[in-house]
Amino acid sequence: MSDQLLKSDFEPYSDARWLEAVDSALKGAALDTLNSLEPGGMTRQPLYRETDLEMADNNSGMPGLFPFMRGSSNAPTPYLPWHIAQRFVPNRKGSDNRAILMDLAGGVSAVAIDLTNTASFDHEQAQKLLSGVLLDIAPISLMPGTHIHDAMDIMEGLWRDQKVTNTDCKAYLNADPIGTSAQNGKPQIDLDLKHLFAWGAERENVTLLCASGQMYHLAGASEAQELGMIIATLVDYLRAAQKDDIAIELLAQKTTLALSAETDFFATIAKIRAARLLWSQVFEQFGVKTIAPIIFAETSERCFSTVDPWANILRATIATLAAGIGGANLITVAPCTSVSEGDNDLTRRVARNTHIILQEESHIGKVMDPAGGAWYIEKLTRDLASQAWSIFQEIERQGGMAVALSSGYIEKLIAPIRVERQDKVNLRNIAMIGVSEFPNLEEAPLKARTPKGEGPLSEKRLAVTIEQLRQIAEPSKPSVFLAAIGTPARATPRVNFAANLYAISGVHGIAGQGGEDIGTIVSDFKKSGAKIACLCASDSDYETHAVALAQGLLDAGATHIALAGKDRKIDGIDDYCFAGCDIITFATKIHNKLGLGV
Repeated sequence: MSDQLLKSDFEPYSDARWLEAVDSALKGAALDTLNSLEPGGMTRQPLYRETDLEMADNNSGMPGLFPFMRGSSNAPTPYLPWHIAQRFVPNRKGSDNRAILMDLAGGVSAVAIDLTNTASFDHEQAQKLLSGVLLDIAPISLMPGTHIHDAMDIMEGLWRDQKVTNTDCKAYLNADPIGTSAQNGKPQIDLDLKHLFAWGAERENVTLLCASGQMYHLAGASEAQELGMIIATLVDYLRAAQKDDIAIELLAQKTTLALSAETDFFATIAKIRAARLLWSQVFEQFGVKTIAPIIFAETSERCFSTVDPWANILRATIATLAAGIGGANLITVAPCTSVSEGDNDLTRRVARNTHIILQEESHIGKVMDPAGGAWYIEKLTRDLASQAWSIFQEIERQGGMAVALSSGYIEKLIAPIRVERQDKVNLRNIAMIGVSEFPNLEEAPLKARTPKGEGPLSEKRLAVTIEQLRQIAEPSKPSVFLAAIGTPARATPRVNFAANLYAISGVHGIAGQGGEDIGTIVSDFKKSGAKIACLCASDSDYETHAVALAQGLLDAGATHIALAGKDRKIDGIDDYCFAGCDIITFATKIHNKLGLGV
């Protein structure tokens, strides 16, 4: 075998040459025109280089070592890189004991029980739900909401029933009174930390507190805001622990962090890494530098939809891979039907297999810090941590997280970000496949479940308005005649655009044959049975035929005529639809003309 090294004949490309190529491509426009500004103020560049990030020798650490940015462990786990946690909601369709046992047999390694919207949950109900579950093997991750003390009694009773010793108890209690108050819009419940930590003292594998940002994410928070609010919550709990003489090191051992994994792949990776960095920055002030945070990640339902729900599988897959690469310790993948009224065997199976396929096929568990060294991720991690720390400091100036919540300050922070992101969806600057792009009208919308929480910080999904339009249109299945003009080559691009745009609101497009004979096009409109029409043609064909065709369609009884393209002030045209128009405003006008929802 030759020992000759592989050589390259390619000349190294310098920064100067890259900038020269960019300048030529932009034809004089500034380089920063390639930057994108995200809701919340995070800027992303087209290219990241070593010069974009000043990395000291000690500011990244190593996996498993302070400041834990690169991972909580230095020993990858090839066969279970993270706990596969399936969420179960008592009394929800598809969340019964049979489903739990089926999921455990199919690869789930932890059971997540969500009690946040449950009126009551007692020992008898818990026994029935968890019958056959070996509690010394499968850890229970609770979302207790206001039922913290009930959850403690229930878990203690279940362990006693199964004769599980304190050493073998495995559970995450996840008490988060501040987060529960935010989600429910109600005063914070009192939590006796001394009693809580006494209860968990001899159960070394049971965590007690959780600083969660998931409810703020669902309410519309940016990545940096979610992180800042997690850290502000953590610091409030630290203050309470100091007041009750609870050791800070013990609190670190018994507290977890929870955040949302979303379809912004790189932001999710960076957010999880930044969470560990921020955790370390807080606990370093107390001399605790040996305990890494346990991080729970759940796929975001903010971007889920009840229309074309199968697209939610893609969203969940992106989010799960990002959370795995970021180093989350426990991940919950929401079934694609999770924002509807119930789940089924298939959707739960797909959810759990999303974990398994990613773990087995991507080999994430065989690599330490898979994203480490990518300048984009490294810069994004530090940018998010820096922004989050500034938000945390501002919350501290308000008196801490609990005070900022009760005063309405947190809602004031989140509201403009939520509006900005929703506007981007409405203008299709943020694409939602199956919702605002390529809607599938052959797939009937599912009925949406009740939103999580109450008050100003309750769940606000991005697709809700479009879902409502689709639900209104579904029974009557209205149609629009797409009046093509000219040859198919000239008309088809705008025919496809208009069909997609109308379908967003549940209106089916019926494409005409095209051509330049106005009489034939009008005749096709009459045969279609549609009440409204949209002209679709090239700019030159509009100049020649739009006025005459609009008049012909009006004479034929069209109640609304739109044109696919920018405003041209053409007589007879009621509205214009184009890339960048507000799809909600346009769709609402169409519904009004069709008499839908009146």
